[in-house]
Amino acid sequence: MLLKSAFSLLVIAVSVVASPGVARADCAPGSEICASSTSTARRSLPVERAECEPGSELCGASSTPDRREFPSVAPPAKRMTNAERLARGLPLNKPQARATRTSRSSPSDLPPVPYSGIIEVHNADNGNLIGYISKNLVNGGAQFGYDPSIANALLVSFELPAGATSGSPQIHNLNSNPDWPLLGLVQGRDDTDSNVKPGSYQYLYIGGVANPGTQPGDGPTLIDNSYFIGAARTAETSVWTFDAATGSLTLTWVNEDGTLPDLQVWTQSTGLYAGGDKAAFVARYPAPATSVTYKFVPQ
Repeated sequence: MLLKSAFSLLVIAVSVVASPGVARADCAPGSEICASSTSTARRSLPVERAECEPGSELCGASSTPDRREFPSVAPPAKRMTNAERLARGLPLNKPQARATRTSRSSPSDLPPVPYSGIIEVHNADNGNLIGYISKNLVNGGAQFGYDPSIANALLVSFELPAGATSGSPQIHNLNSNPDWPLLGLVQGRDDTDSNVKPGSYQYLYIGGVANPGTQPGDGPTLIDNSYFIGAARTAETSVWTFDAATGSLTLTWVNEDGTLPDLQVWTQSTGLYAGGDKAAFVARYPAPATSVTYKFVPQ
């Protein structure tokens, strides 16, 4: 009788351990990817583990043990100048309404133009197509990566005002984790604040962000996003600039002081990153990294 009871308890324990969840490949001891899928509140949707190259950030090559548990809340971003807004493809600042006049809006009679499709990832050095932003998150679900197979491409949608040939739309995820309906930039794991600049290794993930996202000109914001490994991370979603003539998608980020750093974008171990200095990033995470560009392709 005792043997039968012990066997029953063993079967129950094995069943619990084998319960369905996020599939995980064998991980190198201490890698970030092995420690990242511990949240039971997240939905068990497709999560890939990219093959780790020695020294890659994605595999936890250089986490900072004394980093802040929570980043300081960013101060309100400064109002962008008209020159900065034009450089980002945004309309000019609205004139300040005078107290002696009544300001009235004149909405267009034409509806916005919808776009839906996938995003190609190209090698910036030679222009070759290396894959597509994948619907399957990597790094334990913290960030998006690329996949060479179009079958795994992330399907996205966005809108531009009628007649516009460029703009900075919010990009929506249509076939990945519904907890993160917006495609944006998320503060990196080892960052000590939300700023990226030349000479600094600090970086950003291309990640998923919850509604309502952030507005154009907003600085780093503590909003729910796909990074849930330990400390909270800031994010922005009004980061994309689209050129309808070429399909080009470029990225911007607003630092804590409201400045717009020159962003570089790259991939390492299939994870997708942005930052102010790719060389400084590779010096800290010495796996090969490839500069990339993004192109929207209608579907």
